[in-house]
Amino acid sequence: MSNQLLDATLPVGSAAALSNEDMVFAQYREHGVLLWRGFSIQEAVDQCFSNIGDKGKGRQMPIHYGSRRLHFQTISSPLGTQIPQAVGAAYAFKVQQKDAVAICYFGEGAASEGDFHAALNFSATLDVPVLFFCRNNGYAISTPSSEVREHSYYNFIQPAALSDYPIILHMPAIQRRRHRISSCGLRVCSLLS
Repeated sequence: MSNQLLDATLPVGSAAALSNEDMVFAQYREHGVLLWRGFSIQEAVDQCFSNIGDKGKGRQMPIHYGSRRLHFQTISSPLGTQIPQAVGAAYAFKVQQKDAVAICYFGEGAASEGDFHAALNFSATLDVPVLFFCRNNGYAISTPSSEVREHSYYNFIQPAALSDYPIILHMPAIQRRRHRISSCGLRVCSLLS
């Protein structure tokens, strides 16, 4: 069963551990990450109503936020498309020798999309600075995450406990992962909520 408080707070906890130069590739539930990075409530409202204050000039569907200033890529409707895009951005960081990582948020349903597997393959092959943040709330419309994990060669990192303080628990973990990402090998952080 999903815990809506954890669904909202886990991404914010991870955002607190990122640097301002890190690039965010989100899906639908990570608006808290954008707010943490400095997106105002007014900017969010302007985007949802596609009014004159909308920086995207009304060209996006509601909640498809994006901000070049905050290094937050515009959300895309199809599941999983942001996963290989994050790997591409991370590869650019590696080539440019930038001290930045790409973080990609997605739900467990996207883990059964071809984009997920292709992205993890490229990530491992190219050894790029990317974090995969799988939000597992148990509501996938495709293959259950238990089956994906059971038949997977990927190294899923499970949190020891979520307790009542997910932001405090996960911020140090994401910070360590961010600073040691290239020496850790491929990691997928799958958090139950």
